[in-house]
Order: sequence, then structure tokens, then C-alpha cells
Amino acid sequence: MKILSLNLTILFLSLGSGLAQNVASPNGQYSLTGGTAARVVEHGAAIFTVVDDMQGVKHLDVSWSPDSSRVVVAVDFVRGSYIYAAYLQDGKWQRALEVDPQSIYDDLTKQVGASGRVVKDLRAPGNWLDNRRLTVNGKLTFSSQQQVAFSYTLTFTDAPTQVSRGGFNEGAIKGEDFRIH
Repeated sequence: MKILSLNLTILFLSLGSGLAQNVASPNGQYSLTGGTAARVVEHGAAIFTVVDDMQGVKHLDVSWSPDSSRVVVAVDFVRGSYIYAAYLQDGKWQRALEVDPQSIYDDLTKQVGASGRVVKDLRAPGNWLDNRRLTVNGKLTFSSQQQVAFSYTLTFTDAPTQVSRGGFNEGAIKGEDFRIH
């Protein structure tokens, strides 16, 4: 019972600390703060909102590009993650949300021969490959309780974008080269 209580305490502490972050960019000019929203901050003032509402968020992972012009935010909920990004374009911050087609999950499921449907999809930023690409590491959990680790490359594209109802530039970031581990 004591071990269970300790594990739950550690879990709750890590969940709480995963939201109230202040992660500085490599050049020190910006930081990303988490709390009720995830915001880019410059000289102590919030200048851009990446994620408006953090209600229901269990954990937040932040990764800045080496040149500090892009930031990726992985937001974990109970059953899955969303990958948000903010990037400088012509001196103004823009935001994007990664949207993967269902066929990605279907392909990964076939590769591992998993049974059941995906019930949880957790992701976290990995290492930056350059200023426009970084690896993303994830874990799928299927209804059969099978778990599968995967990774892919998240790329900031130069493709034309359109702004969604939520204010995200669709097509600005794209997942590529999905692979099972």
C-alpha cells in the first residue's frame, strides 16, 4: 500500500509540474510558459498564445528549435496527445496544429499486427534534426492492451496554409516517416 501511495504521489507531482513550466529558448530571447494557457513570453510579457485552453491537460512537453524561431508543444490528455507549434514568419508569431490522417494509425497497426483499436496515443518531442525538423516519440495503446512505441519526423513546411476556425495554420507542420520501434 505504501508503494502505491508513493507512486500516486509521484504521479500527481509530475502531472502538476508538467503544466506550470517556463522553458527558455536557446537564445534566451523567448520562453514558453504553461498554466491556464501556453504562451510565448518575451522580456516577461506574454506576446503570443500557442494553446488557448489547458483544461484537462495532464502533461506538457516543450522543445525549442536551435535557432529559437520555432517551438513545439506536446499536450497530453488522458487518452492522447496533440502536437502544437508556434513559429516566426515575417517577424510575427504563427501557430499550427498537427493533424494526422487516420491512415497513419492503420499503417502502424498493420506493421505490428496489433488487435483492437487505438485507445491512447501519447507523444513527446525528441531531438531537433535541424531548425525545421525534429523527431517525435510516441506510444500507442490498443484496446487489447498491447503497447507499441513509434517515432516520426515533424517537419515545418513551406506549403501554403489556411487558417482553421481555431486560428491554426493547417499544413504548416506535417508528420513524416512514421516507424515502429
